[in-house]
Amino acid sequence: LLRDKLKKGNKEFEIKEFEIKGMQVRRKIFIQYQTYYQIDDFFKRKYALDKDNIIIKTHNKTKAELITKTKLDSLISNLDISKYIFSDKVLIKEGLRSKSNPFLTIATQHNHNDYLLLATFLHEQNHWYCKTKILQRKITRLMKIKFPNFPIGLDKGSGRNEFDTYIHFSVNYFEYKALTEFSDKKKARSTLLSRDIYSRIYKTIFDNEEYFDSLFAKKS
Repeated sequence: LLRDKLKKGNKEFEIKEFEIKGMQVRRKIFIQYQTYYQIDDFFKRKYALDKDNIIIKTHNKTKAELITKTKLDSLISNLDISKYIFSDKVLIKEGLRSKSNPFLTIATQHNHNDYLLLATFLHEQNHWYCKTKILQRKITRLMKIKFPNFPIGLDKGSGRNEFDTYIHFSVNYFEYKALTEFSDKKKARSTLLSRDIYSRIYKTIFDNEEYFDSLFAKKS
């Protein structure tokens, strides 16, 4: 019925079907998230994002937040970064880690290093890219096969749990590749390893770069 009404009104639309077996809460939550990302991806394809349209706000206008905003504004203005923008609303917030959801939030601890701040921004943007573009759940399963029994835990240079760890193989790979567009590989690698998180995942990607290049050339 919805399809017929959209056609009658000459509206542009796409249909995506999800199979739900039973009433498992985790399954329903997964479908809700996938629906959200499909809607988000639809509008981003129809109305392409541009770096000039990014909205960057601070949470409390603290000194650290304002410095971070100024530096991020400058990076976005001076670099050809449009193709890496998948979320155009950014919040600068002091006192927490950067995160991609529910909207992109950038912490202030890297405002002393422009390149590290750029890496953080690219990392969170690539969370959005991976969720909508690369069949991430299939990639995650492949990572479990390729790197079984991978150490888990932030203190071990991995993710908070198994799911978080294997997801970051794809996110960190695309972050690394994006960063190499603005420097050489040596600087990109040293910058990423200077982050206070995911060091073991980064090292694994660097040691197996040809494998990841081949994998994502097929899956992306």
